[in-house]
Amino acid sequence: MRTQSKLYFYLTIGAVLLAIIAVLALNTGVYDFGGTSPFKVLWQYIKGDPGLSLSDQYVIWEVRASRIVMAILIGSMLAVSGTSLQGLFKNPLATGEAIGLTSGATLLAAIAIVLGGHFKQYLPEVVQFSLVGISAFAGALLAMMLVYRISTSAGKTNVVMMLLSGVAITSIGFSITGFLIYISKDEQLRDLTFWNMGSLAAATWTKNIILAVVIVISYAILLPKGKALERDDVRRKRCSAFRNKR
Repeated sequence: MRTQSKLYFYLTIGAVLLAIIAVLALNTGVYDFGGTSPFKVLWQYIKGDPGLSLSDQYVIWEVRASRIVMAILIGSMLAVSGTSLQGLFKNPLATGEAIGLTSGATLLAAIAIVLGGHFKQYLPEVVQFSLVGISAFAGALLAMMLVYRISTSAGKTNVVMMLLSGVAITSIGFSITGFLIYISKDEQLRDLTFWNMGSLAAATWTKNIILAVVIVISYAILLPKGKALERDDVRRKRCSAFRNKR
């Protein structure tokens, strides 16, 4: 009961902080709404006020609101995926940076940004629309599969081997990424730099809808497995404690 109360407390605090940050983000920007509050402009847009200028509509809805929603969706996905990753590897040290996922995602994203112009036109339009994101996902997935394959034997994951293989993959990935940065043009270098910094400049409502669908499907698969991962972790700790006593 106490654990559940703490959970609700943390969720409440998180929701309040999220609302405060969203309010600050909506009010942040160089665009001037002519002395009108951004919230009033947003409310006018939602009501369909015909007196609202096109520039005000674009900035408040297509730029600020879409980026805020995308940031919330991405943050939610990062939390669940990070927890799932640690549960999968049965180790709290299993982070994207430690096991090579970050370098794998960065490498394929860099390939898409720097070399994508040579093959992008041959891909389906739906892939062209989010080529960098799809490439980053594929890179992270391949890196995770490789690390898991190297560090797992007979159904058991060797933590030391996992970390060592992650370091090796990280070194290789960032080395190739460094070469791509060296041969990139100014615009490509700028795009890659902002992507690495977590830029949300490319956020649109279409992408938000696609991201929301992916999140719902992912959560539907992952959340029911939470208790199974927890039971497995408890069982593993009990077995370890029993062996130590012996």
